[in-house]
Amino acid sequence: MKHKLRRQFTEEYREQQNSMKRIGLISDTHGTFDQTLKTFLKDVDEIWHAGDIGSPEVADQIAAFKPLRAVYGNIDGGIMRRTYREFLSFECEGVSVLMTHIGGDPLCVRLPPATTPRRP
Repeated sequence: MKHKLRRQFTEEYREQQNSMKRIGLISDTHGTFDQTLKTFLKDVDEIWHAGDIGSPEVADQIAAFKPLRAVYGNIDGGIMRRTYREFLSFECEGVSVLMTHIGGDPLCVRLPPATTPRRP
């Protein structure tokens, strides 16, 4: 009985995993998107880059490889800051996501006015 339940749970888990979007979450690539990263991320559906991409060329390489959602980081210069935002808020499969590079203390971070937390 125990093995039958384990097998049933495992099969249900696999079915659920196959229907969920697979996200590759990376940051701090600092101008590098090499074959090692491509191999690691080959099975994901989207790449979310949490800042310090390094250059527009690297962002283009990542976006050509998989759909990309990204924010800029503290090393990203003017072009990257005009292309990407400091905060990116979106929904993925019914889950609200807020992405930034350096989060720090959640109650002290500079959030856009619509998402600023209220202290009790």
